[in-house]
Amino acid sequence: MEMARELHSCGVTSQWSFDVLGNARGILKLLSDEEVARYDDFGRIRACIDGLEERVRVTSEAPVLCHNDFYDPNFLVRGTDISLIDWEYAGMSDYASDLGTFICCSDYGYEEALGVLRQYFQRDPTGEELFHCISYVAFAAWYWFVWALYKDQCEDLVGDWQDLWHHYASEYGRRAAQLAREI
Repeated sequence: MEMARELHSCGVTSQWSFDVLGNARGILKLLSDEEVARYDDFGRIRACIDGLEERVRVTSEAPVLCHNDFYDPNFLVRGTDISLIDWEYAGMSDYASDLGTFICCSDYGYEEALGVLRQYFQRDPTGEELFHCISYVAFAAWYWFVWALYKDQCEDLVGDWQDLWHHYASEYGRRAAQLAREI
């Protein structure tokens, strides 16, 4: 999380941007009805994500440089040195995009996800920060889930990742909606 904080506060800008929800909408246009129909709760999750988007955009700050594929396989560890690789998705984005991807690509439970956010902020997140970041876990999971469906459609299977992202999009979408009602 120290690496994420440093990246997000480095002040470097890029001509490239990465809008996780905009990109998901682009992929959705490519999905066949058969792929979408494989999941009974697809419409419910999509409606939840769509419902969170406007509220989250209101709480967003200026975009910062993000990796946007910030998860375990992209960290090379040698002793105490850690390098971040695979920058193909890098660009200006909401800081929470990296946090959302990191969490939705893990097998962390909710309390462990909260621990990740505490490490990032170096304190307990405020109610708005928590809502914002938990929403981005759902957004990132939604993006990667629809990406995985498209990969399936192209007969390039991603395996268990698809079910993990489906689960996180559903669970964290529900949790973010609950947080929105509480703040």
